[in-house]
Amino acid sequence: MGAPKQRWTSEEEAALKAGVAKHGPGKWRTILRDTDFSAVLRLRSNVDLKVGRGDHCPLSDRIGAGMVALLRLKIVAT
Repeated sequence: MGAPKQRWTSEEEAALKAGVAKHGPGKWRTILRDTDFSAVLRLRSNVDLKVGRGDHCPLSDRIGAGMVALLRLKIVAT
């Protein structure tokens, strides 16, 4: 068993959204290694960053895979 999950901070959410906008969804390890985001996301694993994964993911809202594409378009458009 791992450490208990912590709620996402607004800074982490912003870094994750920017990382997805820059690298695309599914590039979790790349986002974690990017120096623009690594300091903020240092306590998160690539599994934590996956979209739609449980209550601890900032983008979750229990979205389905079909919504990921729409979310990606919305992030890129902003």
